[in-house]
Amino acid sequence: MMTAAEKYEDKGIDPLNYDFEELLKLYEGYQPVGWGILIRVFKPLIMDKTKGGLLLPDILQDDKQMRETFYGFSGLVIKVARGVYKEETRYKLTGEYCKPGDWVTFSRGATCQAFAWKGLTSVRIEEDCILSIVDNPINIKPLASPLY
Repeated sequence: MMTAAEKYEDKGIDPLNYDFEELLKLYEGYQPVGWGILIRVFKPLIMDKTKGGLLLPDILQDDKQMRETFYGFSGLVIKVARGVYKEETRYKLTGEYCKPGDWVTFSRGATCQAFAWKGLTSVRIEEDCILSIVDNPINIKPLASPLY
């Protein structure tokens, strides 16, 4: 039998092979309010080895520094609060920035609250902290040196 810690251990997420409906079920009981957006933080998949020593699957991220540097910069939108993007005058030109199921990048400012929900690394951010929608968070790579 699996322990609670094992059941909810955050081993990362494969952005090319995940079941959004299953993720949504894991977040039952959590609903952001006000202008909040719930995001499952992208964490490169941590690989387990088979008994023969093979790594599964093929998107292993060996570079620990890259994981730590970009850990928390992007994620999958899980839920949005009822009030998000409802101000017609504010979003008249831009429309909604994102919707559940979108991979996004976001600002880690004062309105970003990080936490673990059932072991899954998550953040609750304000609606205007979304910076971009991306097709695959693996495409985001660190710069060799900062621009500033």
